[in-house]
Amino acid sequence: MRKILVLAFLFVNSILGAQNLNPVIDSLEVLLLNYNSDDEFKVDILNTLGYEYWVIDPTKSVQFGNSALDLSKRIDYQNGIAKAQRIIGVADWALGNYDESLTKLFPSLENYTKLNDSLGMANILMNIGLVYADQKNYEQALEYYFQGEKIFKKKNEKGRLATTKTKIGAVYTEIDNYVKAFEFLTSSLAMHKESGYRYGIAEASNRLGLLFKEKGDYQNALKYLTSSLQTSILINDFEGQSKTLENIGSIYLIQGDYINAEAFLLKALKTAQEVQSKKWLKDIYLDLKKLYQQKGEVNKALQYFELHSQMKDSLFDQKKLMEISAIRLKFEMDRQKKSIEIGKERIRLLEQKKKNSRLLIYLFITLLVLAVSIAYFIIMRQKNRIKLEKKEKEESEKLNKSREELNRAKLENSELKENELQQELDLKNKELASYTINFIRKNELLEEIKQQLVELEKDSSADASKIRRIKQKVGSNTNLDKDWQDFKTHFEQVHTGFFKNLKSKHSNLTSGELRLSALIRMNLNLKESAAILGISPESVKTSRYRLRKKMEISPELDLLEYIIATGAVHVEK
Repeated sequence: MRKILVLAFLFVNSILGAQNLNPVIDSLEVLLLNYNSDDEFKVDILNTLGYEYWVIDPTKSVQFGNSALDLSKRIDYQNGIAKAQRIIGVADWALGNYDESLTKLFPSLENYTKLNDSLGMANILMNIGLVYADQKNYEQALEYYFQGEKIFKKKNEKGRLATTKTKIGAVYTEIDNYVKAFEFLTSSLAMHKESGYRYGIAEASNRLGLLFKEKGDYQNALKYLTSSLQTSILINDFEGQSKTLENIGSIYLIQGDYINAEAFLLKALKTAQEVQSKKWLKDIYLDLKKLYQQKGEVNKALQYFELHSQMKDSLFDQKKLMEISAIRLKFEMDRQKKSIEIGKERIRLLEQKKKNSRLLIYLFITLLVLAVSIAYFIIMRQKNRIKLEKKEKEESEKLNKSREELNRAKLENSELKENELQQELDLKNKELASYTINFIRKNELLEEIKQQLVELEKDSSADASKIRRIKQKVGSNTNLDKDWQDFKTHFEQVHTGFFKNLKSKHSNLTSGELRLSALIRMNLNLKESAAILGISPESVKTSRYRLRKKMEISPELDLLEYIIATGAVHVEK
């Protein structure tokens, strides 16, 4: 209800005061003047006034922010404290008081975090980024900007998101990443135009002007800066006006147009002095120094250079000295206070010691009796435990003896089984070796007969029909498929799962390549392998090369070792 009345009050006053500089501020100041309670509502009025003065008079913004902060602390209004700290921090940034700004913004961020106010946190993150950007700490600035941007996206805060994009684009301009700078700034300008937020339009236009200035495109730079200046005038953003006037003046200075440069820079100087913006005064003084130096007006150039140096130093030194003095004073006061408290505590302890002296005697006697009773109880308990442990030990020894005998029997049985399995494996190995030798000898003998038949065919006196019948008989005995099946049966008995494991690793192997792999596994040489496969040793050598290539085995890896390892262990697909 209270907020509804305030809105109505502001609406009426904005109509009645339409000709004033800022009817919202006028309405709030009237409301503050007529509001006598020191409560949360008054804090909200003070903070809102501080917010409205950001772009008009940052000095007044600091004043209202400090009033809101003091009252919030007195009434323990945590949300008011966090917002007041932000009001002061941003106003100090606008004035160029960077160290003071951070001393308020970081506590504000901590308070918004405790309040679980994600939007407040995002605003502070963006404000901290502003300070770091002005201090040319661009890496830190981008870190805080992107944190804030992430929250604004999540909360669908398009206005704040657009403003953050403007800040990010400005940093990219400073680090010469013009592509990203243009991308962020044009996106920001479009979003602000869509929402009709004129302060955002002015700022984004200003940053685009500075981007084109850095690129040397002064025509586009002046176009965007002029647009920014016109919008700043419409919304009474004096801080923005001084900034944009200085930017326009600096471009005319680069172009050698001293008349326009002087006009804009002097107007920027007047505006910046009215709002007491130290950071823009510093830049304006430097531009005026360059202007009069180029015009040959040495005295004026020296005058503005001295003002620039003084302003630059004041941004870092004056407040620091005050802060150091305040810290030292607080330290001394805390130290003295601590010494007094320690002295009082010592007196209290001495008095307490006297009161407790008699109690200690009674306590000692009581403890002695208690100790004797406990000792007796422990001794008796220990005796009973010793008896129990002795009995448990005897039972445990009997149980362990039984387990040892059982384990010994299991071990002997396991060794017998292992010997049986080893004997069985040795027998199968012998059978496989014997079968392989017979396989080789048979094929070698048949091959020898084939060669002799070839020689007989060359003899014209030989009986051709007999030679043909012998060749047919030899051919019928050279049944590689049947021989291979017999060989495979013996081989699988010794090397169980070899072909399955090999295929699981290399599913594209043919039956011929599997045969060759088995012969390699048995470590047969080229001649022996050729006798079994019914091909020449040279062909075996070629087949081995193709097999290595198909399995994608590196040159330094031994083919036999790879096949043994792959065939012995099942590879999961």
